[in-house]
Amino acid sequence: IATDHLSELLFAPTKNAKNNLINEKVHGKIFITGNTIIDSINNYEKFSSKQSQITIDKSNFILMTLHRAENVDNKKTLFPIVRTILNSNADFIFPIHPRTIKRLKEFKLFEHLMKSDNVLLLESVGYFEMLELMKKCSFIVTDSGGIQEEATSEKIRKKVLVLRKTTDRPEAVFEGFSELIGTNPQKIDLAIKKTLKNPTVPHKQSPYGNGHASEKIVSLIKKNIY
Repeated sequence: IATDHLSELLFAPTKNAKNNLINEKVHGKIFITGNTIIDSINNYEKFSSKQSQITIDKSNFILMTLHRAENVDNKKTLFPIVRTILNSNADFIFPIHPRTIKRLKEFKLFEHLMKSDNVLLLESVGYFEMLELMKKCSFIVTDSGGIQEEATSEKIRKKVLVLRKTTDRPEAVFEGFSELIGTNPQKIDLAIKKTLKNPTVPHKQSPYGNGHASEKIVSLIKKNIY
């Protein structure tokens, strides 16, 4: 917020983000440019299969990530999430954030995941590995903000079930790319079963732009500063 009020030029990824800035009453000029995260996928997706350090033999798997403090630091929240995943009949690939590993071990859940037949645990992976996992999965279960954006790219285009009560990426929900399912185990289970039957997403442009945000930003900087 402080940076918003100091800035002369503000590059909002979406109309919703621009409205937030207007409501903050910033003094700078606001431009809607799209999000550079879509540019990045368009630029690097074509290299990910060669650059990735992991081989994915599974098909029809669900990609899962979990790292937010409100989900992993509270045993009363984390335990039901893990139990629901373990009791499902679906195959998961779960790259684990270091913070999450620490809590899983602390809460005596890590061994249950390691011994499960339906969850494949991976150490925290890099950008190219994550791109490959997103491209090859059926859909995604996550509390990540960035993944909610990335999954809307035409190069990925995967449904995202958001393990949060609120999201700071509402555009993806409004456009049908994501679904906010919370952390209630019954709702998680129902959402997974429903999405397994129909994981499709709308065939339309990402609400975060067409992959040319960087070009727009550079052009606007040149026009307004130089």
